[in-house]
Amino acid sequence: MIETPQYQHDCKKCKFLGRFTSEGINYDLYFCIEGNGNRPTVIARYGNEGNNYASGIMFDSPELTEAKRRAKTLGYITPWI
Repeated sequence: MIETPQYQHDCKKCKFLGRFTSEGINYDLYFCIEGNGNRPTVIARYGNEGNNYASGIMFDSPELTEAKRRAKTLGYITPWI
């Protein structure tokens, strides 16, 4: 079975990394090469509203840490990111 996003996400440049659940919250995980300020970032979306997400390559929440791990495994995050 192929996972698909469960929430709407409007950035066409983001790469979907799969779903993740932490502390009872379901997330869609993404990597974006042109994130905040045109810097690479990871995103954890938890709803359809525009502000229903967390993002940041430097943060260590379980969902963003998992997004970073997946992005590294897929080769999206290189050593200089």
